Amino acid sequence: VLKSVAHFITESLTNTAVTLGADVIISCDLGIKDIYWYKQKSPDPPESILRTYSNRTEVAKYENSIFEDKYSVKTNSRLFIRNITADELGVYYCVKTSEPQKFSNGTKIYITDSVHRNQTESQQETPWRNLTIITSVLNVLLIVALIGLYCFYYNSCNFLLCAVCFVVFCFLKLLLLSPVSLQLSGFVGDSVLLPCLYQDRELKPEEINVFWRYNDSKNVYDIIKGNPSTDKQDAVFKGRIKNFLSKKGDFSIELSNLMVTDAGQFTCDIPSVEKESRLTLHVKGGMQQKKLAVPDIIMYGLKIINVYFKVYQTATVSLP
Repeated sequence: VLKSVAHFITESLTNTAVTLGADVIISCDLGIKDIYWYKQKSPDPPESILRTYSNRTEVAKYENSIFEDKYSVKTNSRLFIRNITADELGVYYCVKTSEPQKFSNGTKIYITDSVHRNQTESQQETPWRNLTIITSVLNVLLIVALIGLYCFYYNSCNFLLCAVCFVVFCFLKLLLLSPVSLQLSGFVGDSVLLPCLYQDRELKPEEINVFWRYNDSKNVYDIIKGNPSTDKQDAVFKGRIKNFLSKKGDFSIELSNLMVTDAGQFTCDIPSVEKESRLTLHVKGGMQQKKLAVPDIIMYGLKIINVYFKVYQTATVSLP
């Protein structure tokens, strides 16, 4: 069977772009109740995941127990993949169990470059943000230590030094207690994942009230008692938000079709557990729009020069 599956890798594929951490359902186009599901990830050989016995139930027999937490079967023999990671990327096939063997067209699961690029940039910026905080704290502690040594050496502290210590203390307190804004980058026309997680404990449905806001004013997305609510959603975000509520404690959203005007601060507020996450989104690609206006600016400048030239000619002719 494995050789046959490998032979069909070159057949037509259905490409499905996914986001890391999302859930995916793959359909089987064979219309048969008794099938095998295989995964092919080059250069590894095809791997059997599970077998179904009915297209009306969600019962399956797994080839390996490690697949039970990641894969499951839905009605009509559809394969459900939970919380996609890089390990699950590849080509999936359903195969008829009885002779003669029959293979479905493959479904290729891959990460879109834009989403992967946005997530990678976010991860790369996190260490720099942490380094900035650590450096600031160390600098403040150094100043306090120097002032303390001065006071100890001279056995006196004047009012100015006390004032400096107080200012430094306030700065340190604000730095440590104020919410840190996660820096995210996206590109015009692409999608970006805005993370918001709560994993301390499982929330009850009545506790799941989550409010996404843009620049503390525009309504981006609401989750009321565990259910999405777009009644008060700002028009600019209509049809552009995807949630991940199928995963417990994951209140992240994906914002698609990015625009330059989306740049700003996004806030995820969960009042029931007093948790607030702040994210600053930077949207790249706006210069392309500005470049389109350059020819107009040049034409406008030429018109002004032409007017001045005509005025100069008129003035020259009128002179005696």
